Amino acid sequence: MKFFGILSGFRYLGILKIAKEREAISMKIIEPRLIIVCMSIIIGLPFTYFVEARVDPETAVGIWLFDKAKVDTVEDISGKGNDGIVRNPPKWIDGKFDKAVEFAGSGQKIEVPDSDSLNFGQESFSVVVWFNFKASPNWSRLVRERTPSPWGSGNLGWELQTQGVQIHWSLDDKAGHHKKTTYANGGNGEWRHTAMIVNRDKKKLITYLDGEDEKSVDIADIGDVTDVQPVTIGGGITGALDEIGIFNVALTVDDVVDIMKLGLTEVLGGAAVSPSVKLATTWGRVKYGK
Repeated sequence: MKFFGILSGFRYLGILKIAKEREAISMKIIEPRLIIVCMSIIIGLPFTYFVEARVDPETAVGIWLFDKAKVDTVEDISGKGNDGIVRNPPKWIDGKFDKAVEFAGSGQKIEVPDSDSLNFGQESFSVVVWFNFKASPNWSRLVRERTPSPWGSGNLGWELQTQGVQIHWSLDDKAGHHKKTTYANGGNGEWRHTAMIVNRDKKKLITYLDGEDEKSVDIADIGDVTDVQPVTIGGGITGALDEIGIFNVALTVDDVVDIMKLGLTEVLGGAAVSPSVKLATTWGRVKYGK
């Protein structure tokens, strides 16, 4: 009887050993399959899931990349719906990032209808632009939200315009106060980047050319700059524009440099790659405490 008990014990140990061996074999088969499945899911996810937003995408109110050539509209990929209407289509060319638009004069422009998201009143905001021109008529507008009339003549709003090879950033309020900065050597036939920051906390209009050459003027006396005009891209310049962005905050110089070096798509966390994917925006809210 004891013999049979010992024999049963050995059989049990043998069965247990076989079971463990089979389990190990099964895990060797399952683990690679799990890895393959997980990798398939990861590869299938949109790229935007893995890009860190350097600038909160929620602060972007107008982003025009000009990467898709269309005869009637230019898409705003900020999610605010500020698409541009093409008036006399410009030429689409190779730009600083992918495609750009080239204008041949005043008859060609893109108009973005006025909207609340593009009206800043007495709040801070920022505008960034890539441009390329060598010779353009005086007072040619690159981008603006104001009536195209002489400074200090009762107009209001903001603009970037040319005077020979110079470029001017200007700001006008409802009371007729006017402020501007000037870069003497703006147009040189190469792609250049410029930015305007209206910083109400610091009471400064701050501009940059190529991420440096900071210029600053006091705007303590500048009041409401809201205009009901459309944002107009082109409409005078003989030259090209690329990657125009408008933000409802005062960007920092680091933000400007990142935008210049990396492009708006990457700086905004890849949101422009797939507007339907909201993880980049969620990251921005987490990072910036929104």
